[in-house]
Amino acid sequence: MKFFLLTILAFVFINTWAQIDPRYSVYNTSGPYTVQVDSSYSTNPKFMIYKPIGSSGSLPVMIFHPGANGFFQSAINVHSYDLYTKHLASWGYVVLVLDITTGGFPSSTNFNSAVNWVYTNSRNSQHWMHTTADTNRIIIGGHSNGGIHASSYIAAYPNKVQGMVLFASYPSTFPPTNVGVFNGKLLDLAGSEDDASTPAQCRTGYDSFTGTTCKSFVIVEGLHHGGFGNYVNTAQPVGSMGRDSATATVRHLLLSFLEGQFKNNNFALDNFFDSNLRPNNYSTFLSSCVNTATRNLEKEVPIKLLQHHLVQSNHNKTEVFALDGRKLLQSNELSINLEAYKNNIVLIRVYNNNGLYQAKLWIE
Repeated sequence: MKFFLLTILAFVFINTWAQIDPRYSVYNTSGPYTVQVDSSYSTNPKFMIYKPIGSSGSLPVMIFHPGANGFFQSAINVHSYDLYTKHLASWGYVVLVLDITTGGFPSSTNFNSAVNWVYTNSRNSQHWMHTTADTNRIIIGGHSNGGIHASSYIAAYPNKVQGMVLFASYPSTFPPTNVGVFNGKLLDLAGSEDDASTPAQCRTGYDSFTGTTCKSFVIVEGLHHGGFGNYVNTAQPVGSMGRDSATATVRHLLLSFLEGQFKNNNFALDNFFDSNLRPNNYSTFLSSCVNTATRNLEKEVPIKLLQHHLVQSNHNKTEVFALDGRKLLQSNELSINLEAYKNNIVLIRVYNNNGLYQAKLWIE
């Protein structure tokens, strides 16, 4: 009877909790894969590859353009977005970062070369990408000027990639770029304090993607242009939210969107769509995508409570969080003593062979 009451209470309280501090998001931590860095390829343009080690089966591919330095500046380089690109690879994505930091008119050329490289090598049975890269799940993206070039690419080749991510960017208006022909999935992030790519400009660009049925737009409060990368430019600061919160928030939105849309991960879908599971530092959240998660998380979590001991089966790790996002406990043991948290509601996350599950429980 005790477990039945706990399940009901978890269901009642699940919609009253908000992930207040994004630094405690599961997506702010590295994923399960070790990342191999490789820049030895003789390509034009050159790119850095982040490859997950130990993965099984084909993985989504992300091709990212870092944007452009200003005149007589060199702050941005191929590693300036490692906190997002290399981090993404640790979650099971093959990531190519174009080694281009110069400006210029919008062009599809560099993205086209990189996408064709992926297609060519994925068909080569002797190449590692043959068993690792899924050409049905290619996502392109970029920050600022990089996103402008990405938009130019999908306008020219709307059917060769399936997804797009824009960091503080929007399609070119001069010359105009017709992104309405793109029918893939779009994640568009903007910062409330950004005066280089303003939220209004990003929103107008978002609205121009008229051909997709799955697009999402988020304005993050306290985020400036430099929060989308890790470089020093006094004209492009991180923003008032600070580096740690900026990194954690972008990671959460990026990974929960990609994991949900390109890996059909129910946990990720919930963390993206449920306002009680997202970081609460956003002023605008729009999405035409459908939350297809159908699990009853409370029933699927393989746990039971015996007095004040949490008992799991078939698990790898269990984490216990307070409602303000603080991690209270992490354990690999089969039984965890929760008596210290009596008369409190806690969030339980269980990592097992079937994935990642979570529920909220009242500890009597």
